[in-house]
Amino acid sequence: MWKNTDQFRNAYSTPLLINVGGKEEAVFFMADIVAGIDPTTGKTLWKYDHKTDWGLNISTPLWDGNLLFVGSAYSSGSRVLQLAYEGGSTKVTGAMVLV
Repeated sequence: MWKNTDQFRNAYSTPLLINVGGKEEAVFFMADIVAGIDPTTGKTLWKYDHKTDWGLNISTPLWDGNLLFVGSAYSSGSRVLQLAYEGGSTKVTGAMVLV
């Protein structure tokens, strides 16, 4: 069992298990961020800001190959993050905000 000591405020969405470049990671859509976590160790692999007016990110992210879609109400809208496994770690290599 692991415990992540990063200070992420919890939200209501369900985590999603994805595979980036042959590496499994769990995506957590938290109150103010989207983050990739190593499901074996609990280490934060990457994170990306996604703030809402009241810290409510409720929907489950969607994954398709190398694109991660997250969407919220409360003045945030939606975004697509492009993820890639480069140099031994996962990186957000592109982002598009959808209104």
